[in-house]
Amino acid sequence: MHTKGKWEVFGGCSVKGPNGNTVAECVGYSDKATDPAQKAQGGRESNARLIAAAPAMLEACEQVSEWLDYLKQNYPDMPGLIRGVRAARAAIAQTES
Repeated sequence: MHTKGKWEVFGGCSVKGPNGNTVAECVGYSDKATDPAQKAQGGRESNARLIAAAPAMLEACEQVSEWLDYLKQNYPDMPGLIRGVRAARAAIAQTES
């Protein structure tokens, strides 16, 4: 189970949960590096922002999954819809393992 609540980025590379507990530390070069090679190899600030958005993305996937279930029950002959349901469920399942 993941840490519930909003996650935030601190110091450019730390991701903390609502109680100030560290959820993740991103390592690598800085997005603000002046050397283009270092910038291309790094991205820790971008990674931290992506990780911090995970709880919101999970919630969105869960809401979309519920809506897709409704559509699947009412419109069962839509193959694209079924693929969408499977993709949303797979993304949610990754958070639960």
